[in-house]
Amino acid sequence: MSRSVFLYDKVQTPPVLRAMVSHPCVAGTHALCGAVPCEKNITFSLRVSVSAALCAVTLLLYRDDDAKTLRYSLRLCEREADTETWRITLPVFPLCGDGESGLFFYRYCVCTPYGETLCGPAYGTPDPIFGDESRCEAFYLTVYRPGYTVPDWMPGATLYQIFPDRFARGGADALHPLGIAPPLPKEHAGARLHESWDEPIEQYGEIPGDFVRNNEFYGGTLRGIEEKLPYLESLGVNCIYLCPVFFSVTNHRYDTADYETIDPLLGTNEDFRSLAAAAKKRSIHILLDGVFDHTGADSRYFNKRERFGKGVGAYWDRQSPYTPWYRFKNWPSDYECWWGVDEMPQLDTRNASLRRYFCARDGIVAQWIRAGADGWRLDVADELSDGFLEELRAAAREANPKALILGEVWEDASDKIAYGHRRRYFRGSQLDSVMNYPLRDCILRFVLQGDGAALRNTVLRLFTHYPRLVNAMTMNLIGSHDTMRALTVLGEAKTEGLGGTALRALRLTEEQKERALRRIRLAAALQFTLPGVPCIYYGDEAGMQGARDPFCRAPFPWGQEDTALTEYYRTLGALRKSTPALRCSEAEFLLFEQDHVIYRRCEHGRGILVLANAAECPFSLPSPLSPAAVDLLTAQPVGKEIPPMSAVILAV
Repeated sequence: MSRSVFLYDKVQTPPVLRAMVSHPCVAGTHALCGAVPCEKNITFSLRVSVSAALCAVTLLLYRDDDAKTLRYSLRLCEREADTETWRITLPVFPLCGDGESGLFFYRYCVCTPYGETLCGPAYGTPDPIFGDESRCEAFYLTVYRPGYTVPDWMPGATLYQIFPDRFARGGADALHPLGIAPPLPKEHAGARLHESWDEPIEQYGEIPGDFVRNNEFYGGTLRGIEEKLPYLESLGVNCIYLCPVFFSVTNHRYDTADYETIDPLLGTNEDFRSLAAAAKKRSIHILLDGVFDHTGADSRYFNKRERFGKGVGAYWDRQSPYTPWYRFKNWPSDYECWWGVDEMPQLDTRNASLRRYFCARDGIVAQWIRAGADGWRLDVADELSDGFLEELRAAAREANPKALILGEVWEDASDKIAYGHRRRYFRGSQLDSVMNYPLRDCILRFVLQGDGAALRNTVLRLFTHYPRLVNAMTMNLIGSHDTMRALTVLGEAKTEGLGGTALRALRLTEEQKERALRRIRLAAALQFTLPGVPCIYYGDEAGMQGARDPFCRAPFPWGQEDTALTEYYRTLGALRKSTPALRCSEAEFLLFEQDHVIYRRCEHGRGILVLANAAECPFSLPSPLSPAAVDLLTAQPVGKEIPPMSAVILAV
């Protein structure tokens, strides 16, 4: 393994040179390879201009959990006409001490006739510069355990997120193409079930922070999802991410009442097995949402409202086997909750009994994988203990060696500190992938405001921070059940200060919608072609709009879709299936200006070139393309300009 830094000047490298030459990822050398396994040797090298007249180079390396700085002298190894290379090779394992993994930070200290200075990446970029600590931060070195593997079916995939209550009712005997509303089961007594699929969402908070009851249902079912598998297959989808499907008293089901039972409104345990089997026949994987940090207060475990029997459960019985699972400050009414929501009492994932329930060989995690699931998306992964994550992943892999464990993490997962504790997600025993919110933020910012440098910097920084096998399969999203609809964001709808009534009625003007439709195509092109795997939030491909929760969770508009937009997503899905280079973890950025980025994704000399223009005017290409150049998205020849707010993809 090699981690090379290229610097051609004693001062900060000019931006153009830095973009095209100095960073190894951009130069296509693969020298900065992200994390490294502990059993490898690693070579650190620094190449500088001969005119820098270096006298000595020292590697300054320190471990995250050890304040001691290790110092290693580099040796001058090569000298060419204009450059010289300083290098040292170290075995990784001794750096980790008694462990098998760790997070390290490093800089170079260079000695010149003019004194000493540091070399590290400029703040906010992956690009190395000379300067003091105010100008440059430290490089990252993540070391992971031997034998760290990820499921081979995930790179190159296309995910589709479904909010089960709102996707499709289904049923062969339905009187309506969407199915008739099923009877309201006794478990949901007091809830409202909409007869019509097209009725607006009625229960809402008038202002942000108001309590939302979330007890209105539209009657989506697992059978409905199964009947729509041909539609999902047509989009190129090969993994369905299901928001929670276990019994709960709410429509979002993030307050689980029973982990062992499919919610009766969605169907039965057998319906899930049927869906998983039918999906498998189409080579579509199923990813379940694991909400293991908290349960519902109205659950068989806590049972605050005695739905599951009188005097049982942690809230009523101090001797209940479930009582140690929760964090009571003063039993029974004073307990820790998820973000202070008393309907979601927090679990203690350090408790041995709870860990056996979820992570034993016959526990919840393995039980549903054996029923047909191909892995778990872990809700609020930051709040799950390290030991619990390790046992969970081990249980999943024992049940299925190709099971996927994907965490909800909103920041850079390599150095995330949660509750005062540095997380170890990618050290080889916890997560396979994460939701890529940093990339989402940069895609939307580029499309809305134009910031090509931030987009490029985010991609390359994650490349250097994460293991390469992880970079190929981060979940690239532009919308989810936790965010406003992408189309609403890209239409720049004004939502600040609006109450629930106004938000429910909020729709883009025709002018806003036209602009948003151009922008969502551009955003989707980036989402589908940058390193990682794209995830479509159900209905985004159909042109759905919606403000904050719960209005981003409306029923899918079957029969009212934006068919042109849907077809565009089909084209992107087909492109991913036909382009092996999109399975790799690298992107070579050739241009990254305010409103324009150009990057290449290649493997063995073949792949695609993406030219993105976020400006409201055409982008004249810096050099002419071949007259035979054809846009893979439109099958039309590419001229000398890229149209406003659009992307062109070429085969190379």
